Amino acid sequence: MYRVVKAIEFLTITGASIDDIKVTKKALVWPFQKCKRIDAIPVNYTFQVNAMNAEKLPFLLPTVIIIGPRVDDQEGLIKYAKLLSDHRSDSQCENT
Repeated sequence: MYRVVKAIEFLTITGASIDDIKVTKKALVWPFQKCKRIDAIPVNYTFQVNAMNAEKLPFLLPTVIIIGPRVDDQEGLIKYAKLLSDHRSDSQCENT
């Protein structure tokens, strides 16, 4: 089945005749292959860190961490798909 994803998504394919994982925007998914859509939208994590200065005075340090894939780096996309895509709400490709 031929699959195409939105501009902010990538398609990851595993299974028959694919050694590790294939990350692409469009692909022909054969039988015995699994496909999954992953978002390329960065996720913001905001929290406050308890810290102390040199005079031992405590203060709260607001921190923001942005986690997302580098869409111009194929190796980075593969690593993102392997490590972090399972922790987000991803949609499976339907066989319709």
